[in-house]
Amino acid sequence: MKTLAFAAFAFAAAASIGAQKPAAAAAIGLAQRDGAWYFAAPSGELFLSRGICVIRERDDSVRPGFRGYDGASAAGGAQAWADNAARDLLAWGFDTAGCWSSDLMRGRGLYTTDIMYLRIELDGKMKDVFSPLFEGEAAALARRVADRHRGDAQLLGYFLENEQPWWGDFGWYTGHAPTLLDAYLAMPSRSPGREEAIDYLRSAYADISRFNAAYGTSYPSWKEMERKGLPTRPSPALSADRNAFAGIVARRYYAVAAGAIRKSDPGRLVLGDRFANHAPREVVEACGEHCDVVSLNYYLGYLSVSPEYLKGFAELSGRPLLITEFSYRATENRSGDKNTKGADVTVETQADRARGYARYVSSLARLPFVIGWHWFQFYDESPGGRSFDGENSNYGVVDIDGRPYEELVAAMRETNAAAPALHARSAMSALGEPEFVNESVAVLRSGTRAELPASLLSGRLRIWGWADTAAGASIDARQAPSGIAADYDSGSGWGCGFSFTPALDEARMAEYVDLSSFEGIELVFKAKAGLRVSVFVTEHGADDPGKSEYRGAEGSDGESFETESFALQGKETRVKLPFELFALRSSYGNQSGNRRIDLKAIRSIDVYAPGAQGKGKLEIVSCSAY
Repeated sequence: MKTLAFAAFAFAAAASIGAQKPAAAAAIGLAQRDGAWYFAAPSGELFLSRGICVIRERDDSVRPGFRGYDGASAAGGAQAWADNAARDLLAWGFDTAGCWSSDLMRGRGLYTTDIMYLRIELDGKMKDVFSPLFEGEAAALARRVADRHRGDAQLLGYFLENEQPWWGDFGWYTGHAPTLLDAYLAMPSRSPGREEAIDYLRSAYADISRFNAAYGTSYPSWKEMERKGLPTRPSPALSADRNAFAGIVARRYYAVAAGAIRKSDPGRLVLGDRFANHAPREVVEACGEHCDVVSLNYYLGYLSVSPEYLKGFAELSGRPLLITEFSYRATENRSGDKNTKGADVTVETQADRARGYARYVSSLARLPFVIGWHWFQFYDESPGGRSFDGENSNYGVVDIDGRPYEELVAAMRETNAAAPALHARSAMSALGEPEFVNESVAVLRSGTRAELPASLLSGRLRIWGWADTAAGASIDARQAPSGIAADYDSGSGWGCGFSFTPALDEARMAEYVDLSSFEGIELVFKAKAGLRVSVFVTEHGADDPGKSEYRGAEGSDGESFETESFALQGKETRVKLPFELFALRSSYGNQSGNRRIDLKAIRSIDVYAPGAQGKGKLEIVSCSAY
């Protein structure tokens, strides 16, 4: 793991400077003072980037028949709008026009950013980053974006992209897409990317017999493995290889992209590619090897920042961290936004949004490796939803008529003003050990081991379902003679699933079960071939993230843990899941617990089917602990 004694940057302002200001530089750089990191302006001023995204004169994504923000018309012209907007932003304590902001913000006292738009996929299909064609694309995009800003002393730096599909389909883990390793193995024969994937597996396993031993397969040769592809059932080998190869792809991507930027506009900061809340650790490490800053879109529906989680990004990458999107949306808003699409960071009132901003930003300012934060976004989205994805959220600092939300603005002004002093006093010693999601965890067991498999479906079961009903998902899960049967419609959003409290005997339904004498669970599924599912184990006391406390039985602390997804084969699919294979979930449960599976009090085993997989019937015909 890298430490925060960062490698020297190739910028005049990047040296550790104590109480002195750095020498003037031709472009914005990075500097450290008293253990805290900052951006460094060419003038020598150290600053935190306090920004807002999407500061534009009008909303160009309004659907026909609906109203949306049009500040230029209200102000009598785009230039007048820009003058007014810049004046207000500076008065509210902001200094940066974040991503996707109008060019009219340039030259009005604000730092600006730009984005290269070099993506690892196109229309859902992975690009081959090892191809010479990818290098040519990167060079052309870098020249284009650099030509817009050459000599601009107010440019913070360049983002490479936004929320890239490092997990395989989206920037966030959904559990049902082929990973980068799967996608590259499926590329055309003799393509550079496919050859890279095959070379990785051959180097990781000296011969096919070692591969077979790790995966539980019986391929007679490498060629047969190449023809049939990787098995999909969860295993330590599969998880490790998928993540390791994601790191190989990422190192190539960042080397090409950052290299192209530095060749076209030397001395500029490369600001990463705006991870969507998290990313494989190998990708974060690769980003740190080639970028100057790691950028993270970090939406939290529960208001609290996890310092240890963010410290994990900083230590993995060895770079300072810029939070490039966060927000809160309120049910109470003047634009008529229903908040049914977009990051679910919903609160009740505008006062709640104000409290959320103050709490979130004050927490960030106390972290020495965080060098800024950008709120998403300047104006409310149209109540009819954005034309390209239907997002209809009250994310704005102003409503669709351009009127500021006064409680939010007041909190922003006060919090932004206090942030530099908080940051100047930040100290790494005040933080706990770094954490990172999607890492395997330790298991707390009793000293004894059960000798025989034990059925977890032997008694009456507590069963409940959950679904993304806003996106058309539904589920009806129930106990059946064969075990558990569920009729599902996965919808178009995050999907659906069901939970059950295991039963080890015929006694009445319990609130939790003790599995501390077992090594793992084994399930037998029946469902249509190709359906991808994940399995969770959830401790007693679990609830939504961000609660002030989690009270679980037997000392458990309310965490939830997940496997990687796997595809069911049709008819019956038997899956053996050792508890060591599970990783802490980031979307549910206590995020500040002991990061251990407290097996003495397991509230539920949960089966999750991500969205966009149609409808059908899913059965568990056997579930046992071994």
